[in-house]
This record gives sequence, C-alpha cells and structure tokens, in this order.
Amino acid sequence: MTLKVKATGNYTPSLPGKTAYVGAHKAITLIDASNYNGNPGTIGRSGGWRADRQRPMANHINLQVQKDNVSAPSSIAIVLVPKALAGAIGSVHSNDSTVKATATARFGELTRAIHKGLNESLKSRRLKAGTTNKWEMKVFEVYGNFSS
Repeated sequence: MTLKVKATGNYTPSLPGKTAYVGAHKAITLIDASNYNGNPGTIGRSGGWRADRQRPMANHINLQVQKDNVSAPSSIAIVLVPKALAGAIGSVHSNDSTVKATATARFGELTRAIHKGLNESLKSRRLKAGTTNKWEMKVFEVYGNFSS
C-alpha cells in the first residue's frame, strides 16, 4: 500500500472569501518530509502566507496553511499526518546505498502526500450553507504505509 490522503469527513472554519486562497500554493510547497515534524510553530512564509505546525494531536501532526495578519479563522488548508511516519523514513544521508535509496523514496512519497492533502483541503473550501461570508473546508489526513 502507498501513502494516500482522504477527507476526515469534518468541515472546519476557513479563511473567508472566494479568492482568499490566491498565493497559498507557494506556502504549501514550503512543507516537506524534512520539516513537517517538530514543535508547533511556523515552518516558513511566502507572500503573506505561512505554513504552520499546530499543536499535535494524539497520533497526528497537524499542518496548516494560514494567512498572515488576519483574524481567525486564518487557515486555508489542513492536513493531518501520522506521527509514526516520521521515524519510518530512514536516513537519506546513509552511506548504505540501499538504506539511502529507500529513505529518499519515502521522503518523496511523504512530501507528495502532504502536498496532496493540503491541496485537496484547499480545493474543498466552500461557502457554509445558509451564510453569506462564512467559509469552511475539509480536513484531510495522510494514511497508509510507505510503498518501499
């Protein structure tokens, strides 16, 4: 099985506005398998957007893309990544070519899954039913096992 993404089924408040997401894609690319795990805080910024690690959940790392300098809700995309994947990548700097090749493949696979989850969350944004300017989005989750 490979790493995949799925919606958790829940909608959560999103930054309001039909075109509010313009520029957020660049912030998504700031997150990869080398920096997604760690203490809560900002991973990077780009064009008024930031990629953040939120307070972790019991079994998942909570990654969000948020607009800088706006009131809550400022999130535009959310993906949850199992904590267990962090230790399963291996060393991309190993002197053992087999270990290095496996780790490099896993690094890429996890990075792609994180990006896909954030992009799918971004695409799921919609105007909340019965409102004129309250937006919501789906939370996505990475699941499965590394293919290598």
